[in-house]
Amino acid sequence: MAQLSAADLRPHLSIESTSLDALIDDYIVAAEGWVQEYLRRDLDTEFGAAAGSWPAPLLQALRVIVAHMFEHRSAAMSDEDPIAMTVKDMLAPFRNLSGNGPIAATAAAS
Repeated sequence: MAQLSAADLRPHLSIESTSLDALIDDYIVAAEGWVQEYLRRDLDTEFGAAAGSWPAPLLQALRVIVAHMFEHRSAAMSDEDPIAMTVKDMLAPFRNLSGNGPIAATAAAS
């Protein structure tokens, strides 16, 4: 289950219509995957898969990423992008740099 929903994001994106919910839901799934890969952690295992169970700073990072994806639908996020740098700063305290977290173990097994 996604940590956020399109309904959660609509006010953040200043959208009232539900016509773009499927697109927003896709961005949420992509953002969650990006965050977990960047942090090298399985956050659903650590904090729970129920909506909103991740720590507040991680949920806010998801909102920033989804808003960026939504506003820049035709562009990819690059390392030089100020939003990417802001998001990385938000996520830094949660990053597993030991290389032996759940995501790293899964990748090594592949």
